[in-house]
Amino acid sequence: MRGRLGGLAGAASLLTLAGIVACAGSSSAGRLEAAWTGADTAKFDAPVTGLWCSGERFLELSAVQADTGIGLVLYPTDSLVAGDYPLFDPRGGTVTRPGAVVASRWFSQTLIKGYQSDSGMVTLRFSPSRKLSGQFGGRLHTVQGSGVLQLRGGFSEVRLGSSPLSCPSDTLRSRADSGVS
Repeated sequence: MRGRLGGLAGAASLLTLAGIVACAGSSSAGRLEAAWTGADTAKFDAPVTGLWCSGERFLELSAVQADTGIGLVLYPTDSLVAGDYPLFDPRGGTVTRPGAVVASRWFSQTLIKGYQSDSGMVTLRFSPSRKLSGQFGGRLHTVQGSGVLQLRGGFSEVRLGSSPLSCPSDTLRSRADSGVS
């Protein structure tokens, strides 16, 4: 199943100039750890929030620590299941479900640096208590200028919140819903 992504794309829509916005109704008990190399090199460790948006069928994970944030959006085929979610580049405007987008941002001395995925993988698992964990890794490119990062990380013990009123809008539409063939 393919869809079309318009306006701000996937996880990049999680990013604002002020930071990554956590949704009301999300729940936090887990951690997200990441490290990246390339145009910048750093490590990151922060609490992670998770929100399942059943109407739009996407999972949003976000972590913020000081002036740094990482967001992941997973787009399952139908319902949220354990497995692999290939990272895609949201600039392309189309996505194959299952798929995922990763975005990150932080402040340098003079700029807000933002990056988004163009390739890689997110692997999602459920614990017996239905908490989420997983790993992610891939290549991210800067949203302005030039620069590439290799990002690796994982998340664990994420409890999901669910609230249709607090889910952010997503412009992803399935082919069946949008009339696109």
